[in-house]
Parts: sequence; C-alpha cells; structure tokens
Amino acid sequence: MSRLVRQTTLAVAVLAACVSAGKPRASGDRLAAARTVLGEFADPTLLDDRTRARIPELLDDLGHEEWSVREAASEALRRIGHRGEPLVRKAAGSANTEVAARVGQVFEAYEADRRRRVRRLHEAIELLAGERDRSLLDALVRLLSHADPRVRRAAGYGLRRITGRRFGYNAHDPARERAAATRTWAAWWRGERERFDWTPTARAPKVGGILAWSSSGAAVFLYGLDGKLLWSRRTPTRPTAADALPNGHVLIATYAAGAALLEEYGRGGQVVWRADIPWRGLLLGVRRLPNGNTLVLERGNWRVVEIDPTGGEIVWQFGVEGERVYSAQRLANGNTVVCTCKDRVQEVGRDGKVLWTRAGLGGLRDVTKLPGGHLLAVHVARSRVVELAPDGTETWGWSPPERDRLVGARRLPDGRTVIQCAKAGLVLVDRTGKVTELATPNGVRLWSCFGQITLAPAGAERTAEVEWRIRP
Repeated sequence: MSRLVRQTTLAVAVLAACVSAGKPRASGDRLAAARTVLGEFADPTLLDDRTRARIPELLDDLGHEEWSVREAASEALRRIGHRGEPLVRKAAGSANTEVAARVGQVFEAYEADRRRRVRRLHEAIELLAGERDRSLLDALVRLLSHADPRVRRAAGYGLRRITGRRFGYNAHDPARERAAATRTWAAWWRGERERFDWTPTARAPKVGGILAWSSSGAAVFLYGLDGKLLWSRRTPTRPTAADALPNGHVLIATYAAGAALLEEYGRGGQVVWRADIPWRGLLLGVRRLPNGNTLVLERGNWRVVEIDPTGGEIVWQFGVEGERVYSAQRLANGNTVVCTCKDRVQEVGRDGKVLWTRAGLGGLRDVTKLPGGHLLAVHVARSRVVELAPDGTETWGWSPPERDRLVGARRLPDGRTVIQCAKAGLVLVDRTGKVTELATPNGVRLWSCFGQITLAPAGAERTAEVEWRIRP
C-alpha cells in the first residue's frame, strides 16, 4: 500500500538539533539573508517622503475614469507594501464603490505580505539560533515590544525555546503587562549575555490539569489534577478539538455549516490567531507544539498536518492511502505516533519514513506513547483501556463495571489515567483500579465517538482569572 507523505523542509523543524550540535547548518548567504530579515523587523524602515507624497495621488487614481490608470494605481499601492497601510486606510470608507473595493484588495495583499514576512522571521530565528548568534537574542528581546502581535509572538516563542524561560511574557497581554515582562527579559539578558549556555535542556512540559470539551454542550472546561473543575467556557458552535496553552490561551476547533475553523482565544476571549487552511472536514485533534507550529488531525482528508505559526502554510503532513488516521501524538524527538483504522500503530519520522509498526493489536483508538515506551490506548472491541508493552503484552488495564463505550484516555504524571466514557463521562482511575468521577459543568455530555480530552500544561488555569465568553 502506498503512503501519501508530503513534507516541506523548513528550518523550524530543526532548532533543537542545530543548537545542540553547535555546528553551522546554513551557508553564509543564507545567514546573511536571515540577519537582514531580523534587522528589518528590529529597525523597520519608514516610508520615504517621496512615497508618502505619492500615496494620495495613487488613491485618487483608483477612481480614475480609465481602467488602465485604476489598475496601475492598485498595483503601485500593492508594491509599496503594508507600511503604506495607515495612509491607504483613509480611502477604505470611500463612497466610490470601486475605490473601496480596490482598497480592500490592496489590504488583502498587505495581509499576505505580513504573513510572508512573519514566516521569514520564524525561519531566520531558527537559522541564527543554530549558529548560537548572541545578536539574535539581542534582537528578539527588542521585538517583544513590536507593534505587530505576530512579530511579538515569534520573538516570545524564539526566546522561550532557546532559553527555556518565560518571565510571564504574553504577546497578547495589555501593553502595561507586556512592558513589565519585557523589562524583566531585558534585565535578565544583560546579566546573562556573555555567559549564556546555548546547550538546550530537555524539559518535559509540566502537566497542570485536564482539558475537556463538549460538542453537544458547546463548551470547553478545565479540571485540576485533583479532579476539581477550575473553569468552563461556552463556544459559539460545537467544539471538536481543543488544547490549553501555558499562557492561559485556548486553541479551539469548531465545526458549523459544513466548515471547520481553528482559532486561538486569548485570556479575555478575543481571537488572537486563526488557521487559514481550507479544511475538508472535522478537526479531531489539535496540539500547539513547542516551536509555535500546530499539529492537526483532519477527518476529511484523514491525515495529520503541521501548520506554521502564521497559520497559513502546511509544513508537514502524513497520511496512509485507504486508511483513516484516528489519533496522532507528536513526540519530543520530533517523530509522530499515529493510529489508523487498519489496526496499525506507527511511529513516523520527520522525513515521512515509518520507524516501526505494531499491528494486530485488536482495534485500538486514541493511542499515546508513554515515556517508558509502552502504549496507552482504548481497546474499542473489549471496552477497555490498556497499557501495552513493546511486545504487545498488557501491563495494565481497566474496564468499566457496566458495559460502556470508551473513547479517550490520557496518563497523568502520578500514574493515574483519565478516561472518557460515553455513559459515565470522565473518570480518574489509579493503578489499583480505584475510580473518581469528574462532574461535567451543567450536566453537559461529551461526544461518544471520538476522544475529547487532553492534558493541559501548567499555566492553563490562568484563564480563570478573567471572565470571558466566546461570541460568534
């Protein structure tokens, strides 16, 4: 059976390898280009006086009686780029419908230009990090104060991945809070610049809770590790997947009117990021990765895709012809564990090669690889959650006292397992089989077809500090 694998090689996939190896991974020309990109963001060039004076003339030409003049004006405004937007925006409310329409098209070009520039910034950060270039961190600390939140996000992700520190910085926080965190970053870097150790420290993210979502109840909710409900939030349409982020944001996939939407909501409920991908069906799994990319399990194409931080480009994907991919887990080493409908569990490398396959395990769903190499999975036919050794031997298992459909399971750091049951809802089960039931808010029920739980990192509970309601 042929595998359908497509991979776009980007520098974002190799930061840890580059930094840990400490060897140049790019040519001199590429490094020079990366430094140029970084310099453009760190010291943006304003419009020159000639261009500034020309923009009003071009806006007048958008309403010219001759089509060729209107077209030339539109093209000239697009070439000026997004820095001309403040002046161009003045014509957005023009009573002349053609002028307003052409300005709208120019704005679309400006937005595409921003996406390209931010994507180049991410790539530049990865290349320069591989060179252990201290001027990179100089620039990233300055970019924490950039006017564009997407640039601030890129700088924040870069600093966290290189240094392993956060200092409470959130690119979408109010300006006063960002300024305080930025001052902390700047003070730390001044003291550490000359002795900074570029050797990355592998740190498993600390688990802080259990995130669940209800399609029927149109809600997402977070439990603490003690099983207590910390917060719940309503969504405008039914959520099909979600992920809680360390900064208190929530990544939510919804589905309505035959269309899927993937958005990130800030601590106040505002949309701060959206994936611009034409999905074909439900999104059954989403996970924000350490490099700022997002891993998505798409039902329509039955594939796993990784999209870049701008949300506009697929940088990696994996699918198997004739097979449905039921679950996907990105490992710390960059590989991905997938479970397909043909009773196969595979670990796939970044190059799309299958590293190992386990088949004939009896119909597994929602498979995750545990730190010791065992697999945790839902055995659908047996209505049982099982932990399997590499040779397929069951080392632990749990079945509900009454027949129930089990659809999701996750292992907590203390050895307990959170399990999603169609009838009983969410339960916590320890190694001895002791069960603790988790009450869902307002009696909402979870979807009984696919898992609707995931582990949330420490920091996700911060969402409870601000009341918000997601609005359509």
